[in-house]
Amino acid sequence: MKRILNSSSAPRTGASRALLVAIAALLSIWASAGSASAEEGRCAARNDLSQGLEQRYAEVPVAVGLVDSKTIIEIFARADGDTWTIVTSRADGMSCVLGAGKAWQLLPIKPLGPIS
Repeated sequence: MKRILNSSSAPRTGASRALLVAIAALLSIWASAGSASAEEGRCAARNDLSQGLEQRYAEVPVAVGLVDSKTIIEIFARADGDTWTIVTSRADGMSCVLGAGKAWQLLPIKPLGPIS
């Protein structure tokens, strides 16, 4: 598990960006359905939330995706992959935690074959 967040194991390709966009789209749907719970103490200014995740859990941003012109999705994780947090951030600077867990792993992205 020590190599979980090793960036060399996950090449940066168009496919990885497409996967991140797909994840962000799914999470935005989930976020809009659960926005009431997100506002009950799990939201803060982005800088405060980011600093809190780093100070309390040693989590730093490891992935980011654009949901729409006013919203991004970020994944924060520890370098050893022990914990992770998914955050949505709006253009007004407010961020909300969508979920958190343990055992974050980067999966290798298979290159796309020829498109016909």
